[in-house]
Amino acid sequence: MASTTKIMTLIIALENCDKNFVVTTSAYAASMPDVQLNAVTGEQFIINDLYYSLMLESHNDS
Repeated sequence: MASTTKIMTLIIALENCDKNFVVTTSAYAASMPDVQLNAVTGEQFIINDLYYSLMLESHNDS
């Protein structure tokens, strides 16, 4: 189920966001336990980089 959710998340993001879209980490996202990305509040990522983190590194918090 988790893999299906990741794939659907990726498909929706690919359909709706430019590959250079900038994502800013919210305080809520940064406060999640057991994360692998270790993003801090206000940290910014290009969404294309998060795609790789989500699918290749299998980070659930990307």
